[in-house]
Parts: sequence; structure tokens; C-alpha cells
Amino acid sequence: MAAFSEKLSRKQERALTALLSHSTVTEASEACGVSERQLWRWLKDPKFSAAYNRLRNRLVESTLDRLAQMCGEATDTLRDTLTSEAAPAAVKVTAAAKILQLTLKLRETVEIEDRLRSIEEQIGKQK
Repeated sequence: MAAFSEKLSRKQERALTALLSHSTVTEASEACGVSERQLWRWLKDPKFSAAYNRLRNRLVESTLDRLAQMCGEATDTLRDTLTSEAAPAAVKVTAAAKILQLTLKLRETVEIEDRLRSIEEQIGKQK
């Protein structure tokens, strides 16, 4: 964490850890021994807020990496359920619906990313 909080106090570093590991500011406040009011003030401070956002983004990226590693197994499970002779029809329909839903969502996401990239390129050319 030192790379993100070189100029933060130890209390602020503890607060960052508490904010990232608890679901509310109240819980984080209790965990790190800093008043809730003080945590809110720090969250409004650009330096503290930037460190918090960088750490939170790293945590999100790490979580996404872990989820991506499990996608193959999840896909295999859906396929196995869909093609299993032992699976009840309702379970197969649910698996099929989920496959279609996820496929359409992925396609939509890719199309949006492509459109956004195209818009960004056009804006870049105008500058």
C-alpha cells in the first residue's frame, strides 16, 4: 500500500484498508479507530481520495482477473448441464436461457466497445 500512500499517515493507511474491507463507512470507522466524520473528511481530500480510488480499482481488477479464470469452468458447467441426459428439462432450459442471455450480453458489450473506440478515434482525429 505504501506505493499509493507515500504521503498519507499510518492512520490514513489503516483507514484505506478498513474502507476496502468493510461495506460501510461506519464499519470501517469502527475497524480502524477513526471517527466516521473524519473518514468522510478524508474521502473528500483529493490525495486520500485518489489513493482510495487507486486501491479500490486494483482490488476490482484483481477480482475480475479471478473471475475471468473461472469462466472456462463455468461455461463447461453450463454446456454439461445442457447436454446431460440426467438433467431435468427445466434445468436444461435454464442452462440454455443463461447461455443465450450471456452470449447476447457479451455481443452487446463488444459492440459498445467497438463503437466507443470508433468515436474516440474520430475525436482524436479532430484534435
